[in-house]
Amino acid sequence: GGATTTREVSLNCHAIGHVVGEQTFANVGSVQGALSKCTADCGYGCIHGVVGAAVVQQLGVGYDNVDIAHADVATIKTIGSGYCTQGLPLCHAMGHLLYMNEESDTKALNDCNAVGATAKRREYCYQGVFMEDAGEESPTGPATPLFLTNATTSALASEDYGYPCRSVASVYQHACFMNLFFFQIHLFQQQDIRTGSARVVIEQKTCETFSGSARSSCFEGIGYLLYLTDSDFFDPGFCSTIASPSDRDSCILGVQLSDTDLSRYTDAINYCEEISNNSDRSFCLSAVSQAIYAHNLTGKVAGICSVVSVPVECVSAFANYITASSSIPDYFLGM
Repeated sequence: GGATTTREVSLNCHAIGHVVGEQTFANVGSVQGALSKCTADCGYGCIHGVVGAAVVQQLGVGYDNVDIAHADVATIKTIGSGYCTQGLPLCHAMGHLLYMNEESDTKALNDCNAVGATAKRREYCYQGVFMEDAGEESPTGPATPLFLTNATTSALASEDYGYPCRSVASVYQHACFMNLFFFQIHLFQQQDIRTGSARVVIEQKTCETFSGSARSSCFEGIGYLLYLTDSDFFDPGFCSTIASPSDRDSCILGVQLSDTDLSRYTDAINYCEEISNNSDRSFCLSAVSQAIYAHNLTGKVAGICSVVSVPVECVSAFANYITASSSIPDYFLGM
């Protein structure tokens, strides 16, 4: 055919966005990873494409004969729980869709409570809301400071690297911190802080302004999104340089959750094995073991462990986790 004109691209922008989203999902292999590469351009075409591809992969073509990617809030709230039940990544996608429709964090987060029947499902949905919200922010700072009415800092929203997590309700804080970098990147760009090594220093100092579970979740978020601090920066030993044992373990937890969310169990175990501190290494292996168990892969432990750097310790760590599992919290929801 002839050359494609700008007008033809514009008229078919949403459809093209769908194709881009579908291909991005195929290339990345995860809902969260693919959605992080999409923008709101072309009527959220890329995002709709990712969600549609994820639904087909998880549920097959024509599930309930509803185009969930283009559904309104009422429909999502009515049938979204059915999608969410079928796979946690789809709970995350519901969060994106709810924010896109509501254009309000508070409303979308509340809608997640209707979509998710369990704490873990709601958490995935909350994370989708925050990721989508961050993508909507202005490059010069948060466009709509919904959560700053009770802020504990005197800094303006556009200068606070803890925004919006500093002021959200505690039930939403963990999900917010797991996506904090997506908000911070606007400030990094605005202040021309380009390198990952400089950014992670600011991230650490920001987390140190928090206390309790908020501080733990903040450090976990650093580890979870560490690979995004700069395309040329990923220091696998960064978490081990943190002085506080609790902060260190929170960061370590984030790194391994990032790997296990993408089913990179070998990478997660090898990461743990590189940790020199015995207590930290034991904690890391326990957290990875919990993810393997939660993903119903108990029967594949021998195979997973056979290709890691220390197979015997890997098998032993999983056995130790099973023995102590009743006393170990669900690390997916934070320390």
